Amino acid sequence: MYDNMLNDFQKAMELEQDELQSTESRILIAIDYWSKLKLIVKERGFKDENDEIDFFRNVKPRFTSYIEYMALIKDALLAIASDETNKISLWKKESDRLKKFYDDNISFIVYYNRKSHDDDLKFFLRKNNDIQNIRSLSDHDNDPEYFASHDHLVTTYLAYNMYAKYARKKLWELTGHYR
Repeated sequence: MYDNMLNDFQKAMELEQDELQSTESRILIAIDYWSKLKLIVKERGFKDENDEIDFFRNVKPRFTSYIEYMALIKDALLAIASDETNKISLWKKESDRLKKFYDDNISFIVYYNRKSHDDDLKFFLRKNNDIQNIRSLSDHDNDPEYFASHDHLVTTYLAYNMYAKYARKKLWELTGHYR
């Protein structure tokens, strides 16, 4: 299903649309696939705790990170459209989002990047949700059946990684260098 979503993204990018329209199309595609995935989970449930952990640690973030990534692009494109003179400074600022997120969540990101699993029961099982860690939920992610207390950190980390590359590419296009 993930590969199908990426293929649909590619098709949307090949349409004769401007970048904002293409981004909006890809947001809708990602939301559609996330909805389909939720239906599959609702129908089959989780086999066991390991299946649930895998879903919230690996599967869900692959889909929801694209929703967040596309939303970040859309917001930046709208900001630029309203103020063409500050493109370079905007993309410089945007390219730093990952660093700030990383600094704010260093212990979890180190845990995730090292592929540690010691705290997976605490982080990725719904029955162990840490209410203090649950941030305000996005429209696409507000159903308690489909979130664990730390999956949003994986989603945001993956989205910011993609977005930082995108912002650096935009800086390169404007200036010939990344900073």
